[in-house]
Amino acid sequence: MAKCKSCDAEDASPRECGFDLCAVCHPWVAASLRRTSGLWGAEMLTPDPEILVRTRDAMKEQGLGTGDPPFFEDNWIDYFRWLLSDDDEALREVEQHVELRDDAEYIGEDSVEQIAGKLLCLMDEQEESREVLVNSQWGDGMVLEPDTVVHRFGGHEVEVSPGLFVVDEIHFDNPETVAELLFDSIQELDERGFEERHQIYHSFELENPNLMARYSRFGEAWNRLQLPSIPLLREHIWLAAKGEYGRDICDRHRAALLLWVFRSNKEFLSRELVPWSRSFQFLRSVIKPSSDVSPHSNGIDVYGRSGTPWRISAIRGAHGEQFRVSRIGGDDVCVHTREQSRDMPLGDLLSSVVLMLLDDVRTSERVNTLRRNMITTQEDEEGNLLV
Repeated sequence: MAKCKSCDAEDASPRECGFDLCAVCHPWVAASLRRTSGLWGAEMLTPDPEILVRTRDAMKEQGLGTGDPPFFEDNWIDYFRWLLSDDDEALREVEQHVELRDDAEYIGEDSVEQIAGKLLCLMDEQEESREVLVNSQWGDGMVLEPDTVVHRFGGHEVEVSPGLFVVDEIHFDNPETVAELLFDSIQELDERGFEERHQIYHSFELENPNLMARYSRFGEAWNRLQLPSIPLLREHIWLAAKGEYGRDICDRHRAALLLWVFRSNKEFLSRELVPWSRSFQFLRSVIKPSSDVSPHSNGIDVYGRSGTPWRISAIRGAHGEQFRVSRIGGDDVCVHTREQSRDMPLGDLLSSVVLMLLDDVRTSERVNTLRRNMITTQEDEEGNLLV
């Protein structure tokens, strides 16, 4: 038999997902690949299986974070210095643009924040005017809208109405986006048309909806990929992802984006090879000696000490976990992993759940949702009568 791509065990079979996998790993890898479908993972990993590992190591050597995307503009600049190190012209353009932007904001009359503030004030005035008109509406129910206010920023006129900005016939509802684009126009940092720059500003999001929609949830924290606000930085993120700077930069950039969006050892594509493999080897060692645990085509079946049959399914849980626990033939059980387990490899986390369910009597003392779904003494007695 073949070697398992996930845990290295020598009892794997070819699977529909394209990898040789053992019976234990198969449902979890397949589910992970479904969650990460529509991205670039398979496209990159087929010719170069180690690209995510190399990219993670290279970023760590440069002091760049691989667990979360850059938060501040300076962090994005550091990232581009690493990414575009082989393309001096593109890197120089980024650095010069940001430097000119900082200088213009320092000596200019209006910063991005000031432009956004003015837009918000104009919108608030429009909302107040609308409320006055609503309160004084005619008896026939007709409500009048306030006249649109026009304010000039540099060479652009901005029409402001309740909840809406219009620049060059382009509609916006976000004053920060308008302010970023207007600032570059006012300071003559970008002479391209407003409509063209607006399209470019959102191109990465529009062309990669699956990536932008992905998230990881731990507790109440939602971690989404946050793009920088500076238009040129967003443009280079888009250009690098579509291959404008060559295959090598494109693949490293896509790999970094995948590493940021998915936690390293919770998804198969972004896994660290050794911790992931060892975690599923440990899961196999938990399952193998027990007659009360068996792999299932969609996860793992566990028969608890209480006599309750449980199933750990490879389906996204209510709190963002990569699994769902249910009583076989019954309801789902709410299982909320602790903050401390957020960086545990998936196999280790699943092993903990298996051990928890094996000793469900003891676990139920501290997990109320488990206790409510356990087989009761009455149920057990009724079951014996039917045998």
